[in-house]
Amino acid sequence: MLSLLPITALAVAAVSSGSTAPALPAEVHPSVTKAFQQAIDAEADKDYQLSLALMHGVLYNSGVKIRLKTANGKPINKAAEQGMSNALEAWQDVLGRENPIKFVGADQDADLTIQFVDKVPSKAYDTLGLIELRKEYSWNRSRYEVEVSGTIYIQTNYEGKNLNAAQYTEVIAHELGHLLGLNDLANTGQLMGPIVFEKPISGPLAHESNAVQTVRYQAKRQWNSVIDKMNSEPINFSSNELQSCSEKYLATCTVGKPCQQGKRR
Repeated sequence: MLSLLPITALAVAAVSSGSTAPALPAEVHPSVTKAFQQAIDAEADKDYQLSLALMHGVLYNSGVKIRLKTANGKPINKAAEQGMSNALEAWQDVLGRENPIKFVGADQDADLTIQFVDKVPSKAYDTLGLIELRKEYSWNRSRYEVEVSGTIYIQTNYEGKNLNAAQYTEVIAHELGHLLGLNDLANTGQLMGPIVFEKPISGPLAHESNAVQTVRYQAKRQWNSVIDKMNSEPINFSSNELQSCSEKYLATCTVGKPCQQGKRR
């Protein structure tokens, strides 16, 4: 994802930025809350391109392209295909045109890969899904770049039984929820909680949908606050050295107990 100097505001009213991050729902991943605070601090320091880059990393302004892959080049089974389609539709219903997630062909360039595997790379026996997500930021006074990359691992079986379409739907939608900024939740019966294998969830509940919508709304407000300041004052290009930083996190989908108690690598 490459973005140059932005000149337009996004479709939400701009507000003056405060010194602290906006109050975000409890469902939001801590890395997103941290990104908001860093963006606000960068704006206060007139490091505008960094602030925009961080919000780009929340909004995925250029979209997120995801391709599918199986172990040893095996074809994707019909249950997994249906689960993938259902998971994308579940988030599409929530975000509509705002949905940044785009599935592309296996031979096309993509930001992330969904890899269907016999066992996810985790020591926990009860892990069915795992996302390894990396965001790399480069910026100076005139431009920024954001590169999103990573892998979403989806396990194809549990305790000797192949996942069905409904179970694939929950695991894939859960990992896409992490991509969109949600954290693991402790209680079953909600998408971002642990999966109850016999009672899979088909998509985000209202409070989870609201959390993603709130994150995107607040990110647009922060974006517009920066754009307004860039348009109203001259930018000092005397120091225009390219800087960079990166962020990486890992999150899982587990079976039958709070995700926070699942073992991590």
